[in-house]
Amino acid sequence: MITPTPDLRWYPCFDGLECARLQVPLDWTSPSDPRTVAIAMTKIPASVPESSPEWDGPVLLNPGGPGGSGVEFALTMGKRIQSIVGATHSVIGFDPRGINNTTPATSCFPDDSARSVWALRSGGRVAGYSSDGFDLAVEYARAASLGAVCGNRIEAGSGADFDGTPNVARDMLAIVEASWNRLGVDGSKKGLRYWGFSYGTALGQTFATMYPDRVERLVLDGVVDMDDYYIGGWRTNLQDADGVIESFFTYCAKTSACPLHAETLSAIKSRVTRLLEATQEPVPVLGDKAPDWISDADIRTLFFWSLYNPIQRFPLAAAALAALEAGDAAKVADLIHPPFSCECALDLRPNTGSEADFNILCQDGAGNDATLTQFAEYVKELQQQSALIGGNWAKIQMACTGYHSPARGLLPWRDGNLTGWNQQPWGANTSVPILFVSTKLDPVTPLRNAQKMKERFEGAGLLVQDNPGHCSLSAPSACVARVIGRYFAEGTVGVGECAADAEPWGVQVEAAEATWNPRIPGGVW
Repeated sequence: MITPTPDLRWYPCFDGLECARLQVPLDWTSPSDPRTVAIAMTKIPASVPESSPEWDGPVLLNPGGPGGSGVEFALTMGKRIQSIVGATHSVIGFDPRGINNTTPATSCFPDDSARSVWALRSGGRVAGYSSDGFDLAVEYARAASLGAVCGNRIEAGSGADFDGTPNVARDMLAIVEASWNRLGVDGSKKGLRYWGFSYGTALGQTFATMYPDRVERLVLDGVVDMDDYYIGGWRTNLQDADGVIESFFTYCAKTSACPLHAETLSAIKSRVTRLLEATQEPVPVLGDKAPDWISDADIRTLFFWSLYNPIQRFPLAAAALAALEAGDAAKVADLIHPPFSCECALDLRPNTGSEADFNILCQDGAGNDATLTQFAEYVKELQQQSALIGGNWAKIQMACTGYHSPARGLLPWRDGNLTGWNQQPWGANTSVPILFVSTKLDPVTPLRNAQKMKERFEGAGLLVQDNPGHCSLSAPSACVARVIGRYFAEGTVGVGECAADAEPWGVQVEAAEATWNPRIPGGVW
């Protein structure tokens, strides 16, 4: 275990990488408060020593969520990202407050086994599709119970009431300053280089509004509508979801490699509709695995899961649905029902459960006290945006039911439904323009969000990647890599549109990237 220190100290870890735990104040607004946060970080070292004048500094990552582990993201994607931003950058993934290895951790369960049992008790329900309203009522009661338990634990002094995004934005500034201070360079004169995905764009926009003169490079990829996010609305996410669902049928109709292939889109849609109708009476999972069953709610969840990464997941989803059509429900279960094992002992590993996610978003959105009747109307509103997955998305806001623990520390400005920073809406004139990035069809952060938020930050650019999927990493694009690489090297924002180099049942990611030669300044090619 690495001892947290207020000065940044890196230690070898993970076979060639480096790890650290930076100690920062729990409450940035109260210097007299002795409580601290230990931020866990993993670094992909640059190709040059950090003491070299050729070193371009650290690039911080946030994978989204909220609640995603930057440490895990750096382990899986850090080297690929470094190849785009340039090898003369170090790439740092960090776990934000309350998440994974950063302490104090957020936990609403006595151990990981209890957390897993709680998830299993949901039975895979999706809110708002049962004719008698039972599923919605169950989800509402579950959310109210979890919110009350989480609130009691937080109010007991765990420190998790300081997990709000403005506090994390200040933590990022501390990471930047500590990275330079350890080299004898005045970190207070250095700015943030950052690539944030999905929720990570809310974190990036929060930072840019709070510290506009400390922006060096910000790539915000899969853009969150800040006005909607900070009032806890979650109403500006699904506008393009049905377009991504439609692309599933389009791709499947193009190739006989798709197990659901038919000559027309309508024929494929009819097969899926029949499966939804047939599984209203749940189908048992047969075979030598643990007993299980599949319902129409599981098919909706399978589609929801597949929309984030169509290249890899559409083929898997189609194969599972074709197997279900033939009477084998096991493949659907394998994809969306996580395996569960219990050693019947207290599991003291850091929390990676969803309560950390909801603690952040509920603090940022100021909780929710809607009644069951009001939530029923909210579910209908989201189902009008996407009939197939609206009920899945509604569970995000519902998680804040009964969640009354106030955020503390650095707080956003609020005036009714208006939010921002320092009495002003989100947006700023940053020292270096921001580069916003979006796919053309994003299931949960639609292109219109990027178009809207771009106008809030003077001189910002918008780069559109022409594919369905969540964030640019959902498909490889040498064109996008070139634009982002040039931005990190020169600070010039990219505008316009780039093609993707792979598609479902077509050219795959590895084959596409093997042909890349984008000649990114500073990149490893």
